[in-house]
Amino acid sequence: CKLFQYSFKGVKIYTEGITGYISAKDTAEIMIDLTEKKKFGERFILVENNYSFKEILDKIHDAFNKPRPKIKAGKFLLNTVRFFRLFLPFKTKITRAIIHSALSKSYYSNKKTIQNTDINFTSLNDCISFTCKAFLSLKKD
Repeated sequence: CKLFQYSFKGVKIYTEGITGYISAKDTAEIMIDLTEKKKFGERFILVENNYSFKEILDKIHDAFNKPRPKIKAGKFLLNTVRFFRLFLPFKTKITRAIIHSALSKSYYSNKKTIQNTDINFTSLNDCISFTCKAFLSLKKD
């Protein structure tokens, strides 16, 4: 939820990390499908696809009609902020682990999941659109 809150406020920076994403609904459907097919004692990677953090932020900002982040935060900038965080006018919880995660590129394959289930993944665009609409409706209440 924090990612959507920050994006709604209009985050201006992004990192070039990459990781896999999947909707919670798809995760639940796959778990039910695998249980019904009695696929016990096996491991499955649940991921719709791999996306860069920039792609995710761009899609969220587009859904909120906010300007996309334009400032790339590389290792030097992130470490500088971490070093000077005590002197900054805003609070930040940036750590070495967060910097590593923000810059890492982790790729995952869903091949085994597709071969063993009948899943039709929810597209990232649909998932983000749904979440942004829900977020906005809660903001109005």
